[in-house]
Amino acid sequence: MAAHQPATPPAGGLTAAGTIGPGGAGPASPWAAISKLSGLDTVAVAGLLRVSQEQLQDVRGSLIRQVDNITRALPAGWHVVAWFIDIESGRLEFDERGHGTGHLNIVLPVERDGGLPELLEEAKRRDCRFSAVVAENAERLARYTYFGTKVEHELGKHGIELFAADEGIQLDGKKAAKVLMRRMKQAIGEFHAINVMEQAWEGTKVHTQEGYNIGRVPYGYTAVKEPHPAPARRSRGLTRTRLAVDPVRGPVITQIFYWRVVDRLTYRQIAKRLNEDPGQYPPPDPRYNGKPVGVGQWTITNVRVLLQNPKYTGHMVWNRTTSRVGVTVRRKKTHRPNPVEQWVWSKQPTHTPLITLDTYQQAQKMSSDHQGSRTTGGTNTHPATRHTYLYRGLLRCGYCGWRMHGTQANGLVYYKCRGPRNTAGKPRDPDHPRTLSIREDALTPAIANLITTRIFGPERQAHLHHQHVALPRERAEQHARATDVASKSVENITNRQRNLMTELEQTPADDHAYRAGIRQRYRELDQQRAQAEAALAELIATQPVVDEGMPELLATMPYASANLAAVPAAIQRRLFDALKLTVRVDNPRRAHVRITLTADTPDATAEVVADIETDAAHDPGPTPSPPPSIGTVFEDPDQAASKLVHPVQSGIGVSALLEAVNAYLITRADLANAETVQRWQLGSLNGTQWQALATPAIVLAVAAVASLALSRPLTILELGDDTARALGVRARFTRTGAACVAVTLVAAATAVAGPVIFIALAAPHIAKKLTRTAGPGLMPSALTGILAMTASDLAAQRLVAPLQLPVGVGTAAIGGIYLAWLLAAELRRQQ
Repeated sequence: MAAHQPATPPAGGLTAAGTIGPGGAGPASPWAAISKLSGLDTVAVAGLLRVSQEQLQDVRGSLIRQVDNITRALPAGWHVVAWFIDIESGRLEFDERGHGTGHLNIVLPVERDGGLPELLEEAKRRDCRFSAVVAENAERLARYTYFGTKVEHELGKHGIELFAADEGIQLDGKKAAKVLMRRMKQAIGEFHAINVMEQAWEGTKVHTQEGYNIGRVPYGYTAVKEPHPAPARRSRGLTRTRLAVDPVRGPVITQIFYWRVVDRLTYRQIAKRLNEDPGQYPPPDPRYNGKPVGVGQWTITNVRVLLQNPKYTGHMVWNRTTSRVGVTVRRKKTHRPNPVEQWVWSKQPTHTPLITLDTYQQAQKMSSDHQGSRTTGGTNTHPATRHTYLYRGLLRCGYCGWRMHGTQANGLVYYKCRGPRNTAGKPRDPDHPRTLSIREDALTPAIANLITTRIFGPERQAHLHHQHVALPRERAEQHARATDVASKSVENITNRQRNLMTELEQTPADDHAYRAGIRQRYRELDQQRAQAEAALAELIATQPVVDEGMPELLATMPYASANLAAVPAAIQRRLFDALKLTVRVDNPRRAHVRITLTADTPDATAEVVADIETDAAHDPGPTPSPPPSIGTVFEDPDQAASKLVHPVQSGIGVSALLEAVNAYLITRADLANAETVQRWQLGSLNGTQWQALATPAIVLAVAAVASLALSRPLTILELGDDTARALGVRARFTRTGAACVAVTLVAAATAVAGPVIFIALAAPHIAKKLTRTAGPGLMPSALTGILAMTASDLAAQRLVAPLQLPVGVGTAAIGGIYLAWLLAAELRRQQ
């Protein structure tokens, strides 16, 4: 009798009767339990269609092709119940997909049930009409793999599988091979999309370098069409555009930049001048889709846009703005400006320039300088205005660059800066004081004196020569010395590295610690060499140039001897505007003043000077003097800088305090010691023995060595703290050390001879007169002081012999007489 053979149950683990029992291989993949396709003989699917742009493609033809490919790929029993169609870029952000309106402009081959958002929304519902989604290929989901896999993931969470017609529809439920193939195709599609963008970018850069215009033709130019070099595009009538000067509108651009740079007018003032004569200055006629959108007159926006356009320099420029937020795009494009370093410029001028590059740069600098404040000095039109500030819009903070605003306190006018309030995420300058202020009554006499001597004075040419020739030449020599020091520093580090390499070669291989130390030191020297080379390169790139200036322009300026500080504020402001005066304040007692002369300045200032002389003739009031608490010192002539300090007042106060202390000590001493101290205070070498020089000689020797050690760092410090730090010099330590050495040297000499007066004051002036140089030199001043000291001591011993006077009496006589002569000469010059 044959053995009983049990019947083979169907796949899935169920018996033929549908009851649970042993047998069966189970599903072919682990995904069957979560797929809506399990156990279905008839499958309803959704078709997903997408076309990029209706302007560049045959949208209807592409949709028909996709529908045909999807329909042919469906297995038996599968049918499409809904079509989801998008006509948009596959590079859109995911949250902006499906919101286009391109499908409204064409006749679709199938009925549209929505776009990608409607597809994903219906997939979440329990009454979803489909169990699978089919697209022509994976690129129809999105051009980027991230978005494509996101769609696939969102559908998979609800048991809906995504198929691509070009991959084939496999019903075994396995995904590994299918996912591998799909990811490779998605990566290739993403590479293609990005590669096309990069190639288009490079092509546009070449297009710009060749001088072809991109975008609208700027006002002031006309379009010159050239046939497209590609035959296929040329056959369709496509062209490329060059720029030619419009004979009517071109001069308008030149005039606008002249008003902006030379006359320093605001956008509003320029627009007002242009609208006064629309025949000579025809307003722009902007169009959108061929329709005029302008207002028929000049506006602030028109002027601002024209002044910001670099194409007027003759160079073709592209990529000034962008709407990109990454590799993706957005439906509503918002253009924002790119940093200047990202602009693409043609290397050479490609069309006729209307302005120079320097003029364009000055116009951009003025735009940033004028931002956020009124430029005029008149009274504000606001009803609550009570005060008018003379320097409104002219003073800028030396730390943040913001304009300083005027305020009044205790009857005095101050200009203050509290620093930027809204820094838009940028770190605030840590060195900016909480409040930086300067007094107007201290600033006005200094600026008036500067203008009187440098612009309207008889010695203005000498000042100009000193500013543009003598000082620049001296600084060029300092720069050359610093460059030589930096070059030797690089050479020294290189030699030290070479010696280390020689030492490493001679070191035994088993001495690991020593070899590791050599390598570590070599790496440290390598970092130092990189810093030194960078500093050397910066020094070479910033080599100063000696400029003769324009003495002929200064010679055309009028002469004036009136006290400018006494004229009415309105006339002073007109003069400041004519001289294009700007002031940078970085200290409550220091202001850097800059005056710019142009070809129109002599005529403009002549009118103001005439009004000043007329006002002086009608009201010759007393000449006011500077406030008693302020002294005036001018420095940095290359920047027309001025300082407001308290040198005399501070010196008088400290001297009086120390004299009081000395007087108290003398009253407490016996008669012999009091006479010795009194003689020492006058400055005397009488009775001084060589033994008294023992201790000061030791101090002087140590200080001299320290001075020699500080000579190189001090030379480098002349080029600024940034360059010094790059070359390894500690600025604050060097300055403190130099001050300590100077005090030590003076104290050692004073301990022997006493405070011999007038040597330090008179010697530099005498040396300057004798050497006829732009400024007092160190060695001539020192030698002059030595000779004056020796001559004074000899005169004190011989003139009234046998009585011997202290040397301080002789130096006071010589120095006092010389300084009195200088004062008299200065008074005669001013008269």
